Amino acid sequence: ATWDDMDRFINNILSRLYDSQQLYEWSMTKQLIGNDFNQTEGTSVRKLFEYHDNTFSQDLTKMLRSSALNMVCPSSQNNNFQAYAKSKNDTSLSKRPVVTFSKFENLHILIRNENLTDISVDTLSVAFNLKYADFIGQVHGVDNFGITETQTVDSKTYSKLYDYEDASGNTHNVYDYTDYTTTESGHTYQYKLIAVICDESYIHIEDTKKAFVDSFNDPSNMILTTYLHSWQTYALCPFSNAYAIYTKTQIS
Repeated sequence: ATWDDMDRFINNILSRLYDSQQLYEWSMTKQLIGNDFNQTEGTSVRKLFEYHDNTFSQDLTKMLRSSALNMVCPSSQNNNFQAYAKSKNDTSLSKRPVVTFSKFENLHILIRNENLTDISVDTLSVAFNLKYADFIGQVHGVDNFGITETQTVDSKTYSKLYDYEDASGNTHNVYDYTDYTTTESGHTYQYKLIAVICDESYIHIEDTKKAFVDSFNDPSNMILTTYLHSWQTYALCPFSNAYAIYTKTQIS
């Protein structure tokens, strides 16, 4: 082995720490969106997606396209600032609309993988009038928009995703945080968040501090354990254009 090999070895170890942090950021961002969708008034404009079973993909493509076209136009209807301020009991700000607009190239789509399979990125790029190579980086498939281990909260019953067994042999159920049933006016409905289309300024992840701390050194076994400590701030901006596109299906 050469010094170059040792250098590559150490760099790979440090890179793994940053890779782990990126996985955490991915999970936290999905959870952030899920938490927002479960609020009475979140930071995004909720849009009910109505479709026909035999034209689901075409209907979804049209809705994403029309949503993007709306966001390009200066308007106060593409952000949820007023309703969000009102939910926080800020009556002065809730009476002051904020006019916003976006550029096509600054819009991003986060969509469930099960729905992304119904529409190709190629089809979306044509609908958005952007080159496929440029647009593919703006579409992000996700497996869910956050999870919870609590099945029922208030009047919402979340759908089960999977279960796992911990080190003690206990089984834990994991539920989809943005796929739930609830009762309204004597009827049961299923709500499901399927996509979020938003301006790139909508999601904020700020790195406050990063530090490496060597916590354990065992020379006899040549083991060095290094931890990456990262302080971050996660937030969604109510001033930015954002639509939360969801379905509502009557169960009974």
